[in-house]
Amino acid sequence: MKKKMIALMIILAMLTAGCGNKVPASVDKETATESIAMDETDDKTECPKKTEESKESEKDVDSLVQNPNEADLNLKEYEYSFEDRNVDSSGTPVIPFGDFKGCGDIFYLTDSVDLYIDNGSCIGYMKPDIEIVAIMEYEDWYYIDLAGKARFVKASDVEANGFAGTKQEYNDFVNPPAVEETPEEDLPPTVPETPPVDVPPAEEPTEQIQASSKYTPDEAIAVYRSMMEAGGITWNPSLKDGGSWGTGWIYLEKGQPEWLASTDLESFAMGDSVGNPWTSYYLEVTSSDENAVYITMWAD
Repeated sequence: MKKKMIALMIILAMLTAGCGNKVPASVDKETATESIAMDETDDKTECPKKTEESKESEKDVDSLVQNPNEADLNLKEYEYSFEDRNVDSSGTPVIPFGDFKGCGDIFYLTDSVDLYIDNGSCIGYMKPDIEIVAIMEYEDWYYIDLAGKARFVKASDVEANGFAGTKQEYNDFVNPPAVEETPEEDLPPTVPETPPVDVPPAEEPTEQIQASSKYTPDEAIAVYRSMMEAGGITWNPSLKDGGSWGTGWIYLEKGQPEWLASTDLESFAMGDSVGNPWTSYYLEVTSSDENAVYITMWAD
């Protein structure tokens, strides 16, 4: 039997099965929040506050992380890494995923760095000569998506074994393009100097180009998926044939996909609210505009 419709907490507006309407992007967040409340469940209107327990875990992250011991790992080669994917992934997460903030910096790794999962276990290391994108960051940790797998790396490892930029930028830095000198016989004839002319100083531009504060639709979906799957929710396309579903949207403003995923992880933990959490999901993009990407989502 199908379960109740998903309460996707604040942003994902759940509609009656079969309905394809969506909330217009022009509706402000406060109005949208009031209009999509489902059943009698109280939606949260602000990011969850840290508990004393999470504050305590922040202090002990480095001491709780298990240092790598390659001899204990059954490493297999993958496209970008050597990993033992049978390492126990259970247990309470020690890396405070909910405290990560959007980043988006690109790094080119000239050497290997160790890879971790959220319970603090080292499961292998990344190959050298690889570009990575630090999707989010928190203290000495970067969160990355490695061929669809959620992984954590130490920022200090990345800085010690990588270059802040793309591979091409690294190559240009190490081997700058040579400047060809023109043979003397090919130089144009010397022209007599002309008296200097007073030229008024050029006006400095009044506007400066600022970095975008928004993700692209593809980036927003990638950030949301990475956080959901890092939180233990399995990607399952078969849910489209029978799982509970609903429609909604993800705002493109940086920080919104992260907040939504964190909130939905809480919603999935509650599941049908009678002790049956949701453990898998699937989503498809239906459209997008300059404010949000619109999706249909299934869960079970």
